[in-house]
Amino acid sequence: MKLKDRIEMEIRLRENTGIREIARLLNVNPSTVSREIKKNRMVCRNKKVIELNYRDNEEILETHPCELLTKSPNVCNGCPRYINNHCYYHYVIYNAEQADNNYLKLKSESNSKIKNEVVQIELKKDIQKLLNLGQPISHIHISLKEIYKDDMVSIQTIYDWISKGIVKYTKKKIKTRATNLSKDKIEYKKRLEFLKNKEFQDFVEYTKGKNLNIVEMDLVCGPLGSNGYILTIFIPRIQFLMAYKLKYKTPYEVLRVLDDIENKIGYSMFKKLFGVILTDRGSEFLKFNEIEISKKTLKNRTKIFYCDAGTPTQKPFIENIHRLLRKVYPKGVSLENVSQEDLYEVVSNINSLKKKAYNNKTPNDMFIETYSKTLLSKLSLRAYNCDEVVLLPLNTTSK
Repeated sequence: MKLKDRIEMEIRLRENTGIREIARLLNVNPSTVSREIKKNRMVCRNKKVIELNYRDNEEILETHPCELLTKSPNVCNGCPRYINNHCYYHYVIYNAEQADNNYLKLKSESNSKIKNEVVQIELKKDIQKLLNLGQPISHIHISLKEIYKDDMVSIQTIYDWISKGIVKYTKKKIKTRATNLSKDKIEYKKRLEFLKNKEFQDFVEYTKGKNLNIVEMDLVCGPLGSNGYILTIFIPRIQFLMAYKLKYKTPYEVLRVLDDIENKIGYSMFKKLFGVILTDRGSEFLKFNEIEISKKTLKNRTKIFYCDAGTPTQKPFIENIHRLLRKVYPKGVSLENVSQEDLYEVVSNINSLKKKAYNNKTPNDMFIETYSKTLLSKLSLRAYNCDEVVLLPLNTTSK
């Protein structure tokens, strides 16, 4: 029923026209007119009514004493007492404009509800799709919020959907808490003389108050006794990861990788990118003179320091990023057949994850802003769109 029909109905009610006649004039069923009136009749409060206790409109409609309201059309529109304002009861009337507003509001709410249901169905499909690609929930929430905007649910809702089985998540633990390492249980090795001026306290003093680009370096190993290792280099300031395949766990393999990077990007850029390196005391990292000095220029290309023995928490950023790397290469899986091309691909995906703490930028975004897209390409890395990121375990990455 349109507004003009409702206005016509209000006019006819004021003229005391019967329901059947109104229905005939509007070319509708009498029951349609009757329902329209009962559904939209409203209380018009009469100032002449004196009440000790306030009653809401619903109560007035239910307990109205006027017998005329028990008969069709169940409103006061055609009553002379209402027209001349001579009644001492509250009025119950049909107002065309208010009835039309009620209809439009109900229609809007109904359409909105349908839209929300459709949006939620699509949203759940998109969340499931990205979970199947191995993407972290935090990244999924950020990337989908850019698409769904105000229709996006909270990250807690996603966790609720997972716990209820609405979306499937194969990972056994949704969240992990960092384990505090009890220092009194750590057995410290005797300080090595050749690490003089290279220890963690030296690192703290050297970097204090200086605007230096600090990177953390570590090694990811496969099962005990197997060959194949991954050298990881992480820039905490922009959350940027690099990873390189090592065949053996030796200083010469580490030097080979660092020299290769310098050959690709040049001495000046290497010095800028790897201003200070912080790593552990693994034997593969202890050729500090060779690491610090460029083979090409015979000048210092970096400065390297070592964490205290048994304290991986002194380089927490790279330890944390290993969790993402382990999504693809779980502990216990051999790294022997992992190629460098595989690592470029995996790292490119990890660096394409959005970071909430960095205004939803990806490490690739920040690397390109800080350095350049050309340098990213020289490192054999690339940026992916947020919906293209894949972080699946090793045995499923090729499927």
